Amino acid sequence: MLKIIQSDNTNENEYLHKIQNMALLGLTENISLSNSVFEVKRRKIIDADRTGAFIPLATKRIFLKYYASDNSQHYSVWTKDERDAYSNEIRKCVELYKPEIVEMNEK
Repeated sequence: MLKIIQSDNTNENEYLHKIQNMALLGLTENISLSNSVFEVKRRKIIDADRTGAFIPLATKRIFLKYYASDNSQHYSVWTKDERDAYSNEIRKCVELYKPEIVEMNEK
């Protein structure tokens, strides 16, 4: 079987609507991406950024492959390792804003 699009052997439905697969975009940019494959989306994001569209930093990082490991060969897909790294980055950011729980000894 000829594979045109590389896969990391992950069932897409397992993560499709989870935070690891979401990026923030304006309505126009989001509509233009539609259901395109990652590489097409990446190129459109870069083009939108070049024309001055507001692309949130985390979204740019996704499509510029910031979360890829140094030895990753998957430039045209959003891999499980990248999704995990992105999810960990979100957790770190949220931790900064979580209230500290201070236990008080009652007397």
